[in-house]
Amino acid sequence: MNSAFDHCATTLRLRDPERYLATRLAPQEARAHLTALYALDCELSAVRERITEPLTGEIRLQWWRDAIAGLYSGASGGHPVLELLGGAIAAGKLPQSAFEDLIDARIFDLYDDPMASLGELEAYLGASEGALIQLSCLVLAQGGDPASGEAAGHAGMARGIARLMSQMARHCARGQCYVPGEILARHGVAAQSLLAGNMPDGLGAVLAELAGLAQDHFARAGAVLAGLAPALYPAFAPCGAVPARLRAVLRNADPLHTISDISPLRRHWAVSRAGRVGL
Repeated sequence: MNSAFDHCATTLRLRDPERYLATRLAPQEARAHLTALYALDCELSAVRERITEPLTGEIRLQWWRDAIAGLYSGASGGHPVLELLGGAIAAGKLPQSAFEDLIDARIFDLYDDPMASLGELEAYLGASEGALIQLSCLVLAQGGDPASGEAAGHAGMARGIARLMSQMARHCARGQCYVPGEILARHGVAAQSLLAGNMPDGLGAVLAELAGLAQDHFARAGAVLAGLAPALYPAFAPCGAVPARLRAVLRNADPLHTISDISPLRRHWAVSRAGRVGL
């Protein structure tokens, strides 16, 4: 168990430091469970980087689907994440359907299909970012009803949009554009120009609209979270970095070629604060 935890924690620290910090704010008994959930998402989101063609990625995602289904049938092991994930499922009474939806969402990452509408983006982030926050709340509530669905949905949208904006350079370089087509069209921006690394005149307006959308969801999440149990705050702690991340994106003079990141100190402060007092 310790080696599995160490593996997952290292993966998380390297690939998603905000969630890694959030696990340190959780109660000791929940730490391994949250680490398993977040490390799983790291593994799923990394599939695109480890393949040369989409079909290979679909096979890999199917392996994860089957392996997680096995946990619900009493199987165990096969990967350090799976060694920890069974405990998280039991502790939070986590529904298998949530993992199936998460894996389905990650299929989109394997292809270069456009994100046509805001509704498609909401569905994608709801099944990934939002679902992981809700699963974390179930773990922290020890399988009870945390009444956190609305807050998790808004927080997932806020963090998801901010992360996609900050990683735009990396996504465009590999031929992907997560910005909804309807937003691009509204500001006269063609997805192909972004993928080519050009800086169209309307890009600033596109980013401003996305940032405004993320800020609105962040405010809504904070308002709902204020009425929930403080014990749930660690599940939302990674979202504490959203405002700083959005500012970094809007300050970035070349978001198509430079990752919009924030300093480790700013990240640590924002995540720690959200874990203590909410959003």
